[in-house]
Amino acid sequence: MDKFKVCACIITYNHEKFIKKAIEGAVMQKIDFDYEIIINEDCSTDSTRSIIKEYKNKYPDLIKFNLNEKNLGLTGNWVKSLKSCDGKYIAILEGDDYWTDPNKLQMQIDFLENNPEYVMSMHNVNILRDGKIIGKYCKDNHPEIIDFEYLLSIGSGGPTCSLVIKNETIKELPDWFDKMYGCDWTVQVISAQHGKMKYFDKIMGVYRKHGAGALFSATKKAELLSESKFALPAKNTLKMIDALSNYFDHKYDNLLNLQRTFWYDYYINEYLKIGDYKMAKQYAKLILSEILPSAWKKLPWLNLKNIIKYIILSFLPFCGLLKIKI
Repeated sequence: MDKFKVCACIITYNHEKFIKKAIEGAVMQKIDFDYEIIINEDCSTDSTRSIIKEYKNKYPDLIKFNLNEKNLGLTGNWVKSLKSCDGKYIAILEGDDYWTDPNKLQMQIDFLENNPEYVMSMHNVNILRDGKIIGKYCKDNHPEIIDFEYLLSIGSGGPTCSLVIKNETIKELPDWFDKMYGCDWTVQVISAQHGKMKYFDKIMGVYRKHGAGALFSATKKAELLSESKFALPAKNTLKMIDALSNYFDHKYDNLLNLQRTFWYDYYINEYLKIGDYKMAKQYAKLILSEILPSAWKKLPWLNLKNIIKYIILSFLPFCGLLKIKI
């Protein structure tokens, strides 16, 4: 078998409680190809950096690390991390997640090498919260083959900590990429222009949910910039959708609009929680106007209960009195 290089790209900041598991999961991989682990540390204020140095000393030929001179933030560190990897494939791992199967990389790389029409592969992982496994990331009916259309209309193909991606498909990242808050979905979309994604229905890693995760970082950033913290996941994702719409010169707006409806629904639910029926009504009307032209497309969140909710909010003037349950 011809040798080629795979880079395990570990992106980390303030992960002193988690980074050991991340590194150990990368080190334990059983592979028959050239392999390196590149750790990108973003000026942590805890002991993350010193822990990384310990592992670097232990595995000097396997581990490389980039220590940022100043904090670049989540997206800035993502971009620098991806650009630091020169292998044929990049296996992405954020420092608070970890891999559990020593054969995971071999399985994913073997598939990609034998199926050149695919540019990415993913697998299922367990979700860990407060030290307990609370479920699987992907549902049992998750598609095995994920294409460009799916990623635009539905969203991320799966857990970021499971992603292996062909490096050449993301060498030219758009100028706006590092201005977004999140990168996991957009990097998949950019790569998927060149081929499909393979999903393995096998648990080979762990995704952590904790109070210092991505939403916490987004909230802190909003506070720093004196911006509203209301419905941040929806706000940030809709910003990414707008960026992709412009990037593709509005060619795929019919697909992106399908995903917009999910985040409009998020806004509706958040506004209903605080009793702002005027704003909830506004987003319900947006959903109805954007769903109708694409009603043939089956969306996981487009169920009868939600459609009734949108109609009530859009057409009844005193919908607040109905005490809509969500």
